[in-house]
Formats: sequence, C-alpha cells, structure tokens
Amino acid sequence: MQGGVCGIVDGEFDVVGSYTETVTKEGHELSRSIQVDRVFSLPSGERGFEGHAAAEQIVTRSDTEIEGGEIRVTESTVKETVRTAFAGVPGEVVVAESGSGQFAFDLIGADTDTTIERGEFDLSGFLDTHQGGSPWKAGFYDAAGNAQKGTVYGDDLLRDDAFESVLDTAALNQLGIDYEYRDQTVKVDLTESGFVTVHRPAGMETGAFLEFLVTEVLPHGTG
Repeated sequence: MQGGVCGIVDGEFDVVGSYTETVTKEGHELSRSIQVDRVFSLPSGERGFEGHAAAEQIVTRSDTEIEGGEIRVTESTVKETVRTAFAGVPGEVVVAESGSGQFAFDLIGADTDTTIERGEFDLSGFLDTHQGGSPWKAGFYDAAGNAQKGTVYGDDLLRDDAFESVLDTAALNQLGIDYEYRDQTVKVDLTESGFVTVHRPAGMETGAFLEFLVTEVLPHGTG
C-alpha cells in the first residue's frame, strides 16, 4: 500500500483482531467485518498491521423495460458487499485504500475501544517544513487578489514569481511535492482532507509507507 485516506487514532491499543457486527436497516440484516491478514514491524521497529474489511449495504437499482410499447422503470433494493484494504500503526494511524473504505475506521475503533476519525492536514505547514522541496501541484483557496481559488500544476512552483505570493497567503487543500526523505527523493500527493499517496519510489512497502505517515505527515494533523 502506497496511498489512501488516513484515519487518526484517538486512544491506545496493541493489536487488532477479527471483528464482525450486524445491524438492521430497512428490514435487512447487514454485516460488517474486519480481518487482519498480517502483523509486521516497521523499519523503526514499531508494530504495523494490514488486512481487509467488508461491509454489506443496501442499494437501490433502477430497471427499465418496454412493455406493450410503454417504457416502464421500476426500482428495487438489493444487498451488495463492498470491500477495502487497510493498514495501520496501533495508537497512531489507520489507512483505508479509498474514501469508500472509511467504514474500516469504525470497525477497528469498535474492536480496539478507540475512536478513529478521518484526518485533516495543514498543508501549508507541511510545505513550510519542506522548503527545500519542489512543489508540482498546489490546490488553494482564500487567496488574496483576483485568483481566490484553484489548482496549479507546474515545476518547482516555489520559484515561480507569479505564484509564490499565492502560496504564501492562501490556504492549501492539495499539495504535490518532490523532496529528499532518508537519502532518496519521494514524490508525494496530499490533500487537506486526509488523502496521502507516495508516487515515488514505486513499490514502497506498506511498512515504509506507514512510517512515512507517522514521521512526516501526522505531525501536521489539525484534528
């Protein structure tokens, strides 16, 4: 795993076990479950875990048919199951591979008696910490002047005189940046709303990605 939506853990736990819960919705019994597939050590020696979660949900589907020259549309409710991968560090962070997989936060929280909320990050603070890096994407809002919001792509935006003042004054909701991290260049894409993806180096192991989150990104959490 090299990316996903981050959930910040409020509480302490050592391990995550298998957990299943069932609720009734619209007359249907729906189950949600987590399964831990692997427990391992991060490069730092901290413990990490990864696994899968699945949840049944009710969806409404429309069916169209032609009958006697008339077009008829009927709706029905069906049960379907969604699935997501997750990984995390006990007491620190849990990452779901997509926004639709956030239900894993609730299940892991229920199993460990903690609260896991989707993260929010101060990207301006992250950028200040990595002034030696080369930003290649910046999504901004609340900027002074005529360009109040938008997303800009380019090479080394900090050296662009026309955009430097925007980075200095605006709030950032997206940031793509290349910078040196532990003797290698990382290409990182972050959002204010909790998504983090490491595009380079390719093939980063899950443990290394989790350690990157703990050391580089979590210190800029705003929750």
